Amino acid sequence: MSFIRPTKVTRITSGFRVPERRDHHGVDYANPGTHEIYAIADGVVSKSYVSTSYGEVIFIVHQIAGQTYESVYAHLRTGSRKLTVGAKVKQGQLVGIMGNTGWSTGQHLHFELHLGRWNVEKSNAVDPEDYFKGKQYINLHGHMDEWNHYPEEVPPIKAKHAHSIPLKPSKFNGLSYEILGKGKEKDTYIIRTGQFKVRKIYAPRDKDSSITATPLYK
Repeated sequence: MSFIRPTKVTRITSGFRVPERRDHHGVDYANPGTHEIYAIADGVVSKSYVSTSYGEVIFIVHQIAGQTYESVYAHLRTGSRKLTVGAKVKQGQLVGIMGNTGWSTGQHLHFELHLGRWNVEKSNAVDPEDYFKGKQYINLHGHMDEWNHYPEEVPPIKAKHAHSIPLKPSKFNGLSYEILGKGKEKDTYIIRTGQFKVRKIYAPRDKDSSITATPLYK
């Protein structure tokens, strides 16, 4: 399952950690009128309350291909928040209506996506726009003999990881893997492999690897 957008509104008034707002850990979608807000994927409601800052807000935890995500839908219209803690939701299910509650200077949806669970420091926050572009694939090109991969919680290291067999792009004239999300470190990605299940790899976009909308290698 891939994520859908939480709203049909495409106007972004503040992006993720933009230079003028480094502490803005989400994306603001804004438009006047009545706009429904939707769950981006199947999940379970982890929080549903009125916050001083978030206003009317709902948190949903998602489990996708072995990875935990948590999405946050803030500043919902008063009275539109119907989901309660523990409720199971389906992708596309109505979460509420775009509003102007909490610390808000105009009607908008403040949306956050976290790779892992939400925390006060927002250390797991990722740019949601990177996850709404449809499927993407990491391509490891065929001139590479070996490519390291890691458990999700292990930072990439230069030496061969002691507990993994390297991927072998040259053996298969190149390898392509679906990207499930970004890792916490720069140029790292969470991928789905056949043999090793969900893993993390370091893959800068250069002559050795690339990212495409469709796989280069079957």
